[in-house]
Amino acid sequence: MIKAFHREYPNCKIFLEGFDHNRLKHHLIDHDSDVIFTTHDDITDLAAVKYYHLFSGHFVALVPADHHLSDREELALDDLAGEKILLIDNNWCPPEQLKLQETIRKKVDDLDISYVNDVEIVSLMVKAGLGITVMPSFVAIEKADEIKAVKLNYPAPLDYGLVCRKDEADPPGPRLLPGHARTGGRDVILLGSSVKQRNYLKVNLRKITVICQSFLQLKRMA
Repeated sequence: MIKAFHREYPNCKIFLEGFDHNRLKHHLIDHDSDVIFTTHDDITDLAAVKYYHLFSGHFVALVPADHHLSDREELALDDLAGEKILLIDNNWCPPEQLKLQETIRKKVDDLDISYVNDVEIVSLMVKAGLGITVMPSFVAIEKADEIKAVKLNYPAPLDYGLVCRKDEADPPGPRLLPGHARTGGRDVILLGSSVKQRNYLKVNLRKITVICQSFLQLKRMA
């Protein structure tokens, strides 16, 4: 996705860095970032921001490819009973994921639970056969011969999008943000909190709707 974005905007400078979801929000509110990518449930407590929806998803269980649950089309939470479960540390957990993890912890029997403080690390642990984890479908990265994402029968609102401060949101009409035609030396920092979208992109400011459309196209190409 990053390669496709760079082809579309070759003058953008891209730098990758990981953040937990709380630091991500603080970067936006403290004006260290102009735009972030995150889940909608993670910003409902922020009154001074505007959310632009990009796509929706669902929760999946990420399992090793050779695990006996990997060939299932869908899993109930009870199917996780007796398994080694890798849960994400609270600092890396948006609200809906935290609710799911608490439901698993309290209602699923005979679990061997470990906590991990990074999404990429937990994926590597699953790949190594150290356990099963749960995460949004738009975060999970499958590799057919190593790791499989199996849909969880757990309905929850999971929306992913672009967020900016209301005082910098694009108003109705064709007006462009400063920097689209005349940059004035300004930059926008884009941050994301997932494996696929967890990036730190310094680019010239451009119309927010253009960024949204570009990332929607790149998501379809991924």
